[in-house]
Amino acid sequence: MIRSADAGDRDVVSFGLS
Repeated sequence: MIRSADAGDRDVVSFGLS
C-alpha cells in the first residue's frame, strides 16, 4: 500500500519501493 509521497508518506513509499 504505497501512498503519494506528496502526502508526506515518503517513509511508507520508501519502505514499499525498498
